Amino acid sequence: MFTGKASGGSVTIKDAFDDTRGNETAHGEVFYSGVLNSGYPNHGSATLFVDPRSCKYQLSIAFGVKTHYAGDADLNPGPNVGGGADGEREKIPHSLHLAGGAGPDAFHSGCQEALFNGTDCYSFGGGYSTDFMTLFDCHSAQAVNCSSGDKPVGSAEFVWVLSPKFFKPKKI
Repeated sequence: MFTGKASGGSVTIKDAFDDTRGNETAHGEVFYSGVLNSGYPNHGSATLFVDPRSCKYQLSIAFGVKTHYAGDADLNPGPNVGGGADGEREKIPHSLHLAGGAGPDAFHSGCQEALFNGTDCYSFGGGYSTDFMTLFDCHSAQAVNCSSGDKPVGSAEFVWVLSPKFFKPKKI
């Protein structure tokens, strides 16, 4: 298992919420567009799981960003949005250049079994995601007559290109 900070890539968040109140409509929007750094507040991490017995690997990434808010003050969900993706288990090529892509199902706060099963998955949270899931599961802004929240809500795109870098240890 190799784990560490990840940087680069791009993240785009545009999450909006409208609340109709009688004759008025309140609006709120959280947004972020940019690259990830190796530190807070807009950070990423990556873990590469390697199984030398089966000659397979699986890549798992996570990110967290601090969004910006515009709109009515009472609709501000807070500044933090995050997500994570697990790729499928892949065969390790002889070149050791790991490249792949997946169109995993997207879930709200769930991908618990992806690493154990070797499957791909995308999970998200923060922003208006809880309000979205109430609407998605209950077909209403109120949590009544809800269906199970364990089904996918869409799909995501997860693409990676990794190349090995060998470092010569410094002599002490």
